Amino acid sequence: MSETIQVPESRISRQDWHWLVYNRNKGRSSLVMFSHIVLGMNHFKDHPLDWEDFQRCLDLMRILPETKDKIHLMSEVSTTWEKFVERWQDICHLIKTNNLVGADELIQRIAQE
Repeated sequence: MSETIQVPESRISRQDWHWLVYNRNKGRSSLVMFSHIVLGMNHFKDHPLDWEDFQRCLDLMRILPETKDKIHLMSEVSTTWEKFVERWQDICHLIKTNNLVGADELIQRIAQE
């Protein structure tokens, strides 16, 4: 039997709905970002596990810019997410400079702290 989760009343935009329903390039961590930042839900704690998962979070931020402006809210989800928020720009830099091994290593360190 699955647990029922209460979704706060909100007016979800067409763009947000489109990302949620039609975007196939999303992972658990980007869904956690979406549910916390856009829907105000804090039921899940999944965080990025590797650079590709982190990239899906960046894709969400590109498609839904309001999530980029509110990334600090992810610190409320868990202590691990708080560490990710603190090191967000460092991981972005590693990915942008194509240092994917370095990005993975940093992501792994953050997840294990």
